[in-house]
Amino acid sequence: MIKVLLPALCLFVLQSYSQNRDNQPVPFESHGKFGYVDARGAEIIPAQYDEVTPFVDQIAAVVKDYKTYRWEFINDTERVVIPPRYDYAEPFAEGKALISIDGRSNYIGKDGRILFLDWFEEAFSFDHGQAKVKHKQKYGYINANGSYDIKPKYDVLGDFQEGLAEVGIKDKWGFINRKGELVIDAKYDGVYGFKNGVCIFQNKGKYGLLNHAGKEIIPAVFDEAAECNDGLVVKDSEGKKGFLDTMNKVAIPMIYEEASNFSNGMARVKINDRWGLINKKGNNILPAKYDLIDDFIDGMAVFISKEKYGLMDSTGTILVEPAYDELRYFANGLSTFREANRWGMIRKNGVKIIEPKYDELSEVNPTLVKVKTAGKYGIINIMNMEILRAEYDDISKETNGFVIVKQHNKYGYVSLFNVQTPIVYDEAMMFANGFARVRMGNRYAYLNRAGKQITDAIFIEAKDFSEGLAAVRVGDKWGYIDASGTVVIKPTYYKAFPFTKGKAVVVIDIQGNVETVIDINRSGKKVD
Repeated sequence: MIKVLLPALCLFVLQSYSQNRDNQPVPFESHGKFGYVDARGAEIIPAQYDEVTPFVDQIAAVVKDYKTYRWEFINDTERVVIPPRYDYAEPFAEGKALISIDGRSNYIGKDGRILFLDWFEEAFSFDHGQAKVKHKQKYGYINANGSYDIKPKYDVLGDFQEGLAEVGIKDKWGFINRKGELVIDAKYDGVYGFKNGVCIFQNKGKYGLLNHAGKEIIPAVFDEAAECNDGLVVKDSEGKKGFLDTMNKVAIPMIYEEASNFSNGMARVKINDRWGLINKKGNNILPAKYDLIDDFIDGMAVFISKEKYGLMDSTGTILVEPAYDELRYFANGLSTFREANRWGMIRKNGVKIIEPKYDELSEVNPTLVKVKTAGKYGIINIMNMEILRAEYDDISKETNGFVIVKQHNKYGYVSLFNVQTPIVYDEAMMFANGFARVRMGNRYAYLNRAGKQITDAIFIEAKDFSEGLAAVRVGDKWGYIDASGTVVIKPTYYKAFPFTKGKAVVVIDIQGNVETVIDINRSGKKVD
């Protein structure tokens, strides 16, 4: 039986949006629909939308119904301030919202007025007074007036990070500034964006680091991309590891058998087959005396001492003494533990909240736990209340409010809002954008979030829904269906890809290894 799943879901959703900036309403999900709550978690707009964006300046973009699939904008009193007319929309950014109609993109103001004369083949939201756009198959940047700060002349143009954007020129990579000036020559096989003042670059299969001035502060000598964290880079020399600074000088000698990247001024290191913690000066925060110190998650790490597991914080303070046969960090300060070959759960202060009585424990979501007992799987919450009886051969993690369950070699779905489908499918895929693909025999069908099958199992191949449409293969050709399961773009394509910003890429002809590719809009018409 399904029990009290909704409170667990609400807790999970609200935690996901706990970092609410500027006291804007935040989305929540209930029974497959989205609404909004305030900073205290109180519902202010009921769950009634199929897709939503975050609120920005008290305005959000929403889709009321997948079947009509039109984006509109509402205010924080639920009033429609810009009617539903867009194939695609993003939240307002710097007073402008990106929208798409018939495969072309533009921007609107808060009054819904189209801002620019030119419509773009592709566009992105504004940031620092500029937006990346594609015009006549080339990329550039426009300013808030719609004029070009950087003319569209690049085949490939990245996003600005720390004031620089990567550009591809004749199969080589460099960087431009916000004026469009090439400030780092395009001479690299690959670049990976600036972070903390440096950028990983690649040449001839080796990796190094650049600074903003284009100086190769660490030459291309690494076999793997070397991240710079807290100003230090792990360096391997003759089987020993240490750290270089951003001037390519040895900051911490190469004396360790293993070393992690620095984070918050601390790194895990292994020496003489024992693990400890060091600071950026190479001094011990915690002497190397442990069998293992695992990665830190949420400021905590599992460690092993004398073959027993415990939990420590990032200062090396022991939170849970090493007394368990196994310990795994779960979420929200909780960990699962194994004792006498049974699993339970403890808080970070060592207090047991689930006694060790299960064969297995693993995460469904941060508030729900998959348990195994007597060879079958069920679900409990972190307060040890049974949610789903242990009667299944397997249960997946939760995605979009659903888990996939397996029983007698067949699959079905159970939702966190009391929807359960028959367990009759030969294969079941995760829900994505409101729908799930299932296989019966060698044909595919779709389910909606109410658990209703919206199509018969008639498709040879099928892809996830995106923007209210899904690509399906009938015979040897691809077309698209809508949220009611109706074919709205006839199967005439050799290949078809998901819709993005109101258009999709399709292959209309194949000659040998050469494919003829076009963009189509939601009506199936070619977008020039």
